[in-house]
Amino acid sequence: MNEKRTASPVLSVLFAILLAACAFWPAGFAHAAILSESTLAGFPGPWDFPDVVPLGNNGATPANAGYAGLWEYPTAEIAGDGLGWVGWSRYYPYSAPYVTLGYLPRLELNLRLTNFLNGPVVSPGYGHYKDKGMDVKFQLFPEDGTFPSVAVGALDLAGTRLMKANYLVLTRHRWPFTLSAGWGTDRINGFFGGISWILTPYILLKAEYGNLDYSRDRNVTVDSPESMWNAGLVIEAPWGTDVSVSWQRGDEWCLGISQRFDLRKPFFGGKKPRFAGAEEPLAESWAAADPAVIAGGLQEAVAGTLGLRGARVIASPYRVLVAFEAPAYGAADAAARIAALASGLLPRGTDEMSVVFLLRGVPAVRLDIPGSVLDDLRQHRVDPELPRKANASWVGSKSLLGEREGETWTTDPGPAHPWNRLDFRLQPAWEPRVDRTLDNAFMSRLSLDAVAKWTGTNGWAAMADVRVPLANDIEIWWEPETNDETRIWKAVVSQVVNLGEGTFLLGEAGWLDENWFGGNAWARRYFANGRWFAGGRLSMVHERDPESFAALSDAPVLRTPYPGFVIGNKYEGDGWWWGGWAQVGIHEPRYDLDLLAEAGQFLDEDRGVRLSVDRRFGDSRVGFWIARTDVLTPGKDYSNAGVTLEFPVSAWWGTTDDASWNQEFSLLSTWEYYTARQPGSWMPLDRLVGPLNPDRLPEAFARALLDGMR
Repeated sequence: MNEKRTASPVLSVLFAILLAACAFWPAGFAHAAILSESTLAGFPGPWDFPDVVPLGNNGATPANAGYAGLWEYPTAEIAGDGLGWVGWSRYYPYSAPYVTLGYLPRLELNLRLTNFLNGPVVSPGYGHYKDKGMDVKFQLFPEDGTFPSVAVGALDLAGTRLMKANYLVLTRHRWPFTLSAGWGTDRINGFFGGISWILTPYILLKAEYGNLDYSRDRNVTVDSPESMWNAGLVIEAPWGTDVSVSWQRGDEWCLGISQRFDLRKPFFGGKKPRFAGAEEPLAESWAAADPAVIAGGLQEAVAGTLGLRGARVIASPYRVLVAFEAPAYGAADAAARIAALASGLLPRGTDEMSVVFLLRGVPAVRLDIPGSVLDDLRQHRVDPELPRKANASWVGSKSLLGEREGETWTTDPGPAHPWNRLDFRLQPAWEPRVDRTLDNAFMSRLSLDAVAKWTGTNGWAAMADVRVPLANDIEIWWEPETNDETRIWKAVVSQVVNLGEGTFLLGEAGWLDENWFGGNAWARRYFANGRWFAGGRLSMVHERDPESFAALSDAPVLRTPYPGFVIGNKYEGDGWWWGGWAQVGIHEPRYDLDLLAEAGQFLDEDRGVRLSVDRRFGDSRVGFWIARTDVLTPGKDYSNAGVTLEFPVSAWWGTTDDASWNQEFSLLSTWEYYTARQPGSWMPLDRLVGPLNPDRLPEAFARALLDGMR
């Protein structure tokens, strides 16, 4: 019997991201780095008047389903680069929680879970049918003079595609009005159009016309609409909360609420401390300065005032080099703080200051900052050309602190100030599950992690994390590791080796995640100063016993068939699983975006490829991936696809810390459990070396300076 397979919609998402990243002209740093203290910076919607210059999303507000639009229909507006909203709306016979993000300046992604409020009941606990969906919008042309913006989009790309539609829409702003008109297929069913009108700085009127008819949808029972017109108000709070009330289809009051966010700013407010300055310079001029005194004073300030670990300084007349242990998050911010402090400490006339980032004591990347930048910082200025003036490069393998071959320094490096290489902390861990196949649509587990981390020398480091569940309503038979047992979540020893010229080796071994014990090894070479890279990964692992604190399983944990959920069928080994992948990737510096392709054998002895795209917004990371092996998910032409998220503490409250929230979600509700599987890891090269990539560092350094000089 031939199995019916549909074309992969997720590949369309990855292709759109690649196209968008490659098609845009470089954004000017001076324009992108506009300083503003307003809580609404970047969200110019209904509160803007003609004298306010729009940034980012040009007043876009969420539609019922979450994407930027009117009520039921999209507009050509985009949520804005790195901007978005999380919200909920009720528009009978549906309600939907959603999250929308401007992933690139002209690319918007929307993830939602649509609750069907009537129709078939799946189970007493689950209630009515629910459906996960992913919507994508790409703005072909931005608004230019009298020409409207033009966007194309697709609704419900992944999953069942019950609500699928493709559309083309045009939008034109003429303050205080915004006009939109478009044409859609399938569920949108033809022409649609509408208008939004800024009534006051905090109230927006939206009205629209279209042919969407819920009575044609599956799994709901509802009458045909009495009217094709919808109208209502959006009320904006000063802190970025939208509340909407609308009359839709001639017979229904609809409600919505959403909260705007900017991935480059803390979600819950707060702000990192302003950059520390110097009360007086260490010397007035280099002519009368002792380089040893300059080096000692600067090292004392970097270690004491800034609290950076492993700081060591060497100096020669008119130039200094500062090396320090790069934190897991905020390395560019730390370099910016060093530059701001050094601008007041170093004598005037300094030609250059170099900052070297150490990874577990191993020098990895060097950032050379011209003396003119320090002169600007003394006057509280940041040159818009700074990303092109600062030079970042890989460090050689034989370097002690990042010195270049043939480079001489007057002083010898003093010992680093003693610092606690072993850290202990307790931190919460929240694991959500959203899936239409569960007894409950939403489940979660709240745990307390007891974490110990050790940072050594010569590239060595280790960590141990014991997870203690506190509250748990997850009951998923194919995730037995989410039980109420206290277990080792991760316990890993790791070493990184710098072979020079952008070549790194990395190995780690131990309890890699909640499912696997074993080891990972990477080899990678960066080319064109980090613009692209190639290498490989090898993993040898053993499955863990989900009921044990640390023991290994006697046999594959889920090697059993289950109705509607197929378990992988290839591996027949002795308990140890292995996988190996060749890797090639490229970094797009304008948007700090990595594209990675991997090909090889996955753990279940299935062979294929995995494509992933990751974008950093400061230290936060949002990624998407899709894998296709010779074992496919029934009804799909790919094996699995998902979303990866990483938000450090600084993304939540604006404080600097090495703790972070990491989650990976599958976009599918059923898939073959072991298929396309890679084991977990602690700090792969993408997370360890990636933030220091010379191809991204100057831009990140300049943005950190701007934030700290506000």
